[in-house]
Amino acid sequence: GNAVPSTSANATGGGLRYEHNVNPRLFAFGSGDFASNALQDLDFRSILGGGFGWHASKTPRQSFDVLGGLVWTHENYSANSSGPATVNSFAALDLGEQYTRKLGPSSLFTEQAFIYPDLSTLSQYQFTVTSAFSTKIGKMFNWVTTFSDSYTSFPPPGTLSNDVILTTGLGV
Repeated sequence: GNAVPSTSANATGGGLRYEHNVNPRLFAFGSGDFASNALQDLDFRSILGGGFGWHASKTPRQSFDVLGGLVWTHENYSANSSGPATVNSFAALDLGEQYTRKLGPSSLFTEQAFIYPDLSTLSQYQFTVTSAFSTKIGKMFNWVTTFSDSYTSFPPPGTLSNDVILTTGLGV
């Protein structure tokens, strides 16, 4: 056969955010997000920053937050057959929202979307959306299904601008 070597999927990501309530509706936050993605030849991306958020809705069953701030993005892309290795570093806005809803006593739905417009070239931006559903199985385990979409408007030559990931599995 004429098999072409390729990567079908190999993405790793993680992040954290710390929030501190300034008052019952307003909060300050600091965040860090980190990713690598073989389909996009992305060796490592870090997005570090902070800002303020507003609890638009907050009840025991659901919450909806709107956030805004500034971030610093640093990216390292591998060289490929279409172009050399690329390094990007830039300041960007951090605009987003996060929604959480408890569904009964043992299930949770979360959704978040963020856009990061490059402050030096506003037509260049990155966008991520993630949603997850988890439900308890017994006292120790959860069944988790996650959907995420990561888009960049300025991918290096020969790479994908969009990556959609659907995962499901058992969590502890």
